[in-house]
Amino acid sequence: MFKFKTHLISLVLFATTTAFATDNGYTFIEDTTTLPLLNPTLAKRKVAKIKLDNGLEAYLISDPETQESAASLTVEVGSWHDPEAYPGTAHFLEHMLFMGTKAFPDEREYWQYIQDNGGLCNAFTAPDRTAYLFSIKNSAFNGAFERFSHFFVDPLLSSSGIERELHAVDQEHSKNIENDQWRRLMILKETGNPNQIGRAHV
Repeated sequence: MFKFKTHLISLVLFATTTAFATDNGYTFIEDTTTLPLLNPTLAKRKVAKIKLDNGLEAYLISDPETQESAASLTVEVGSWHDPEAYPGTAHFLEHMLFMGTKAFPDEREYWQYIQDNGGLCNAFTAPDRTAYLFSIKNSAFNGAFERFSHFFVDPLLSSSGIERELHAVDQEHSKNIENDQWRRLMILKETGNPNQIGRAHV
């Protein structure tokens, strides 16, 4: 059984912060970094850090000069958290979240919306986390974000997609067997401290 802790992130900042409570369902986290932005292309960019009442943390970026909007959500569970008896579970779940939700049951609907609005979407399972992300033209961001958010609210995890996605995950694993970088990760997993898995952040 996985215990999920989620963080909505676009960019990670390493800075000492102070939190302030609000009545809006989130806590504002003050950014106390003193480094100025010297790049003139970032002059109009505004950022905010918040922590929602449900524990989810978000880093928000607003830039009127950008041509696209984007979002990324990272779940702090990856392939190294797989049960020993069921390797590939985290990767399999990554695939299944794309297979429709109660709000948008057609498993092609999300992909089609992103494609129709000039966007891109992807996901990946790393050793200590799983990330989901998309970018899209600004005018379509709200619609994309609504569809995206339901992955984590009411996924169908439909039985019709299980065999297909199990095969897809197995195929991806098979192509990595001869990959030296992948082998290196497996060595790190086997020789690392199992009590530290999920605690280190890159």
